[in-house]
Formats: sequence, C-alpha cells, structure tokens
Amino acid sequence: MTTKLNLRQTLVDFLKTRPEERFTARQIADWIFANLREACEEKRRNSQQDLREDAAFMWQLVAEIGANRPEIQKRWPQVRTTEGRPRQYYWTAAS
Repeated sequence: MTTKLNLRQTLVDFLKTRPEERFTARQIADWIFANLREACEEKRRNSQQDLREDAAFMWQLVAEIGANRPEIQKRWPQVRTTEGRPRQYYWTAAS
C-alpha cells in the first residue's frame, strides 16, 4: 500500500514533537525524505516535473514547504517562523 505525503500535516507533526526547536525548510525536507521515503517516492512518480534527481526532488519539497507556510500558519497558529533568511520554522505554545 502506498501512502500519500500530506506535507502540511507532516510539517506540523514534525514541529509539534520538537517544541521550540527551530528548523529551516531544508532541514525539514531532509527529515521527510529520510523518514517518509515511500511517500516521497510516490510523490516523485506522480509529479509532472522531472524529479528523478534527489537534489531536484529536495528543492521541490523545500519550495512546497515555503509555499504552504501561510496556510499552515492560518490553520495552526502555534507554527511560527523567524524573520531572517533562511526562515526557520518552529512550534510554540507562547502567544
């Protein structure tokens, strides 16, 4: 059985289990690629783009994390980001 990668939920779950720790989109993408390999391979197969190279796939994941940030923060206000570049994502209970 194949599993679909739900990037938003995966990012939230990743951050939730590591409260207050800060990660770049690249670090999160690295973790996703290492730990959810089957879902990543399905995503790669279903992509319209040429993502055969791991580097191209990683760039795509990083880009999607960044593109999903506003929607993630709207649904989960505990997900915060730093101002500078590269932006760092973190989970906080602080308001």
